[in-house]
Amino acid sequence: MFGDISGAGWGGLGEYVAVPDVALAPLPESIEFTSGAALPQAGLLALAAVGESPLDGKRVLVVGGGGGVGTYAIQLAVVAGAMVTGMDRAEKHALMRACGAEQTIDHRQTPLAAIAGAYDLVIDMVARGGPADYCRLLRRVGGPPSSAALSAPSCASRPTRCDATQVAGGSCR
Repeated sequence: MFGDISGAGWGGLGEYVAVPDVALAPLPESIEFTSGAALPQAGLLALAAVGESPLDGKRVLVVGGGGGVGTYAIQLAVVAGAMVTGMDRAEKHALMRACGAEQTIDHRQTPLAAIAGAYDLVIDMVARGGPADYCRLLRRVGGPPSSAALSAPSCASRPTRCDATQVAGGSCR
């Protein structure tokens, strides 16, 4: 069995944990226990960030792409058809490329403020910026940004997805 018990009062370090059965699922035999243990939290956050819609030809920036959630987000976005750029320390660039990122950016060399208007979707796993930063990163297609932006701090229990008009209006937190 494996699952995400964050909504069940945590307590995952105990030898025995009582959780609702809907929080658990059988672990497929093809997945090792250690991999299955990491999947629910990081994998579900990445899925919430990327979404389940096709991203054919969309340009996606994953800030914190070399971390647990970011590596899942890169892979999910690539499978959905996106052209992905991962942003993290240079030491994590090979990992992000192995996950499918076409390009990588070292956040220590190129801050968010130096990038403008290049992406259709921004997923920030480390909360490096605020709504105005994300709005500047989004491509403009015939007017104000019309794509989605996401801020997903790694400590959040569920990322928030909002469209660019909400970002520009400051109503996305």
